[in-house]
Amino acid sequence: MRSENKWGAVQASRQNNTYYNAIASDYDTILGKDKVNNVIRQKVAEEFTQTVKNGRVLDFGGGTGLDIGWMHQNRYQIIFCEPSFAMRKIAMDRIKKEYPSAKISFLDESKTDFRNWDDSFPFEYKVQAILANFAVLNCIKDIELVFRKMALAVQSGGTVFALVLNSSLRNRMHSNMKGTLRSFLFKNTVTTFVDYNGKRQLVYLHSAKEITRALRPHFNVLSLEPIQNFTLIRLKRK
Repeated sequence: MRSENKWGAVQASRQNNTYYNAIASDYDTILGKDKVNNVIRQKVAEEFTQTVKNGRVLDFGGGTGLDIGWMHQNRYQIIFCEPSFAMRKIAMDRIKKEYPSAKISFLDESKTDFRNWDDSFPFEYKVQAILANFAVLNCIKDIELVFRKMALAVQSGGTVFALVLNSSLRNRMHSNMKGTLRSFLFKNTVTTFVDYNGKRQLVYLHSAKEITRALRPHFNVLSLEPIQNFTLIRLKRK
């Protein structure tokens, strides 16, 4: 990645962390207003637990810990990675109050940013599976890098579940028509913004082609399943 692009990705990541720190106390309420989100989360949980029977899993971009309940119920050993300190604190409080017996470890500040993972094991042990739920990858510009770093964390034959925003041409045109047209000329990722209480989140609408190209060196695609306004991507580590 060229240095200016790398710097832009870091700046975007910082902006999004600021956004999530600001909305953390409202995040659960925001998602809960649309009951479809509960249906989607349940669908992802069912797909995940049918494939991953047990073992160590990485909750990548775990937010306020809304997936911890079903993960704990299925007796996974959870590694929790959330770069927003405000979101992470809510998740930690949730564990203490609701799931005190859960087998979970929270990554410290130095390891919550995947860019800081060395080109070796980022954790003591590799995981059997990774979950990146509810558009985590849409917060990240450099998806080639994130898939490379994920490949360090998951064992050979392990699984990645990623729920991403539906990036069909129609949806990209609706979200950002000019940006979509420019993307055909300059091969850029289409972006859009989400605003809440004066704070702004930058969202990357990665196309299926972009995602497939980024993951290809490390993963095979098992399935691409539309779920409402999302696509559930299931990958297998090579």
